[in-house]
Amino acid sequence: MEHSTYFKALFVCVLLGLYNLYAYSSPGSQPAAPHGASHDWQTQFVSRLTSSNKPFYEFSGVLEQSPGDKRQHKLIKLPNGIVALCTQDADATEAAAALSVNVGSLAESSDLLGMAHFLEHMLFMGSGKYPDENNYTKYIANNMGTYNAYTADFETTYFFSVANPAFEGALDRLSRFFIDPLLNPSSIDREVHAVDSEYKGNLQTEGWRINELGHHLSNPSHPYSQFSIGNLETLQDAAKLLGVGLHEKVVQFYQQYYSADIMKLAVAGNHSVAQLADWVVEKFSEVPSQGNTKPELPGHPLGSAQLGQVVHMQSLANINILLVEFALPDIRSLYQQDPTLYLAKLAGSEMPGSLLHYLKQQGWAISVHAHLHGLNEGFEIFPFAIELTPEGLHNYEQVLEAMFAYLQMLRDLGPQKPVHDEIKSVDMLDFKFYQQPKTMHWVVDMASGSHNEHIIPAHYLTKDSVVRDFDYQAIANILGYFTMQNYRAFVIAQNHSVECLDREKYFDIAYNTAALPAKLTGSRVMDWKSYGFHLPKPNSFLPDNTDVLQSADEVSEVAKEPRLLQANSTHELWFKQDDQHFTPRGSIYLKLKLSNEGASVKDVVAAAILDACIAEVFYEEFEPARHAGMQFKVDLSVSRLAVRVTGFSNKLPALLNALLARIQTFEVQPHIYDIVMTQVKQGFENAKYAQPIRQLGGERKQQLNKVPFWSTQSMQAVVDTLTIDLVQQQIKHIFAATYFKMLVVGNFIEADAKQAAEKVHQMLDTDSQPSYAHVPWRVVDIQPGHYIYMIQSDDPNKVNNAVLVTFYCGPTTSNKHGIVMMLLSQMLHDQFFDQLRTKEQLGYKFTAEKFDVLVESIISSIQERPQTVYKEANGYWSSVNSGTYDFRQVEKQVEQLQQVKLDDVLEVWDMYVNPETATEYTR
Repeated sequence: MEHSTYFKALFVCVLLGLYNLYAYSSPGSQPAAPHGASHDWQTQFVSRLTSSNKPFYEFSGVLEQSPGDKRQHKLIKLPNGIVALCTQDADATEAAAALSVNVGSLAESSDLLGMAHFLEHMLFMGSGKYPDENNYTKYIANNMGTYNAYTADFETTYFFSVANPAFEGALDRLSRFFIDPLLNPSSIDREVHAVDSEYKGNLQTEGWRINELGHHLSNPSHPYSQFSIGNLETLQDAAKLLGVGLHEKVVQFYQQYYSADIMKLAVAGNHSVAQLADWVVEKFSEVPSQGNTKPELPGHPLGSAQLGQVVHMQSLANINILLVEFALPDIRSLYQQDPTLYLAKLAGSEMPGSLLHYLKQQGWAISVHAHLHGLNEGFEIFPFAIELTPEGLHNYEQVLEAMFAYLQMLRDLGPQKPVHDEIKSVDMLDFKFYQQPKTMHWVVDMASGSHNEHIIPAHYLTKDSVVRDFDYQAIANILGYFTMQNYRAFVIAQNHSVECLDREKYFDIAYNTAALPAKLTGSRVMDWKSYGFHLPKPNSFLPDNTDVLQSADEVSEVAKEPRLLQANSTHELWFKQDDQHFTPRGSIYLKLKLSNEGASVKDVVAAAILDACIAEVFYEEFEPARHAGMQFKVDLSVSRLAVRVTGFSNKLPALLNALLARIQTFEVQPHIYDIVMTQVKQGFENAKYAQPIRQLGGERKQQLNKVPFWSTQSMQAVVDTLTIDLVQQQIKHIFAATYFKMLVVGNFIEADAKQAAEKVHQMLDTDSQPSYAHVPWRVVDIQPGHYIYMIQSDDPNKVNNAVLVTFYCGPTTSNKHGIVMMLLSQMLHDQFFDQLRTKEQLGYKFTAEKFDVLVESIISSIQERPQTVYKEANGYWSSVNSGTYDFRQVEKQVEQLQQVKLDDVLEVWDMYVNPETATEYTR
């Protein structure tokens, strides 16, 4: 089980894609709750009875809901205090549930650290009604489901998805976690080692290390300062020192804190809301109610001793990050105003006049991230995470001065309604033309995001998704916290100008703490005009027409594939008008096939560097498009240029044209080249710090299976031989392409697609490209035998190991063979760990009845209608891009699934995988 989704996302480590958003606060006054919030929860619920006459309460008001959300919702309360949201989605092919308890690691005592996380593990180990410790996980896996849980500071959340017919059984099993969990003593040793394994697996992950140091250096009298993952020392050994049993303590923690009154539940599936409500009441009404069991926290984690400090942290990876933490009060009651959103949008901007634009011009920074993930109880923090260049690291104090000058500008100018209105206009389009999330994502968000006691029932669905009216004072008040008097800074790098002699205990982090210099503290007024800062100009990419070109009434039958509009020696054009989603959105895919004859590893790296340079510049120049609800991706390699634009359809063709035109005239600027080269070199160097299983499953697996393939080491060896001129030459190579594929899907007409294709055609050379100029990837033909590839880790401090075993089961000569392999993979996925323990055979574990359930679950899953036009288009592009043009693959798979038998799977198992019968392939 993952300890915390939020911890893994807690701090921005750009190279690893991690966000680290701590939760701290200053001791300022608490904003008042919105009028009537608690009153609504008392008066706007009416008594109801289930079909079996069990009582519950239903919200009698109107739930605020997008006009584009066609699902049915019911908000209920159980007599024991559980609040539950029931969602019916008639098109859902899976059902899901999430239960979130408003207690997490901050409830732990200092003598047994990691107890909340350990309890999360133990609740999976059986219940009185279902005593088999693997019953829950087996049931879900056997019904095409997934499950997980996480422990965060303020909550512990458990969730699953499963095939619709199996939902009641899975929900009943989940409910017993909180009614009659066994917390079996026989599971203690194994699960405490599982917790310890998670801890060890994260020891060299920078996001975890930075997160832990932030906790460690907070107010020592606050539980936030405690180590929260848990390991053998803090759980098993600590219990022995205390002279108590770990089983006794985990039971005590469960009984003390797990109360129905602080639980939020969300369920969703294709069942009626009445049926879902019946099941929720029937199964969760027995959860004990103990009132509000949340612990009272002693103030805030950041006090005067922590603010005004600069912490130099020695990283393992080659990264340079400046993390600035501003202490805020509890702002949960301001969820309707969301005043931090205004600051986040401006502070994270790359447009001219922005902080990052200035820092890039100086050659000091690569990226800026500034926003909150969720709201916490009692205290909050707003983080600025700035990824620095080596030069920026050397000048981090000047970077801080620039940041405070930008914040000074925002305070001096005051909150601007046009800025807020632009944010709101795009948000309202997203709200009006709602895009439905995955079922499990929905229930997790609804359960874990609903602990805020200030949310009124009417806003339960939209609490985090609607930008409401402009509140000048709320924004101005928040901006008042972003001063030199109310922050601390972390400078994170491998090498520092100061000695890092202090050590954090659990991750062995070397660090140094000192007072910030006087020029970076106090009430200094910054001259922001000298930096050239200004607010962004009006956004020209905002859609001015959101009409939907085709309505549901005009569609007699949904087309199952796009139409080929054009096919000749220069290009092929595919098109499908939206006939399912009826929103003003769309997707355009384009791939230019480039000549890669004789391409060397040097060419590969040069193309990758040009690709990164383009991304750096485009992220800034086309930021208005992203703010206007459009997304784009430009992906350049030695063999192709791929461009994808998605979003509101009104200006998508114009965005595509602008991107291509800009590529044609693109010149690599020296400061951008330097930034990218820094990133590339850091990436090569940091590859060795990736977890071993990721290394095996990524590059090494490809290296063994396809040619040509260039390893990280081979690319790293040539990077220093490149020059800016050599990289610039790649531009000419791009537009020497003479063949492209294009797919246009969404709120368009044929003329839009043809015009877009003509624009691309005009940019390219007219001479035909010979077929031999494009060398395809080739798959390695692995012959029967036993092959072992041993890899020595480049990191001598790595404590973890990994094994990847691949069974080559012959070429996929038919649809049936592919289906059999898919079924075998699913069956093995469920049985792998039990197989290690019990040594039982696959045929014994899987009966014909279980197999039939698995097949039906897979059929239901693959037949699910794409929930957005983007997903629909992506499926079509997969077929166009690969050249298979197999748009009806799902129909063929369903046909094969309906015919395949368990014996077919067992035959492949015995032929290729079973060590007793497939001796050619296994040992």
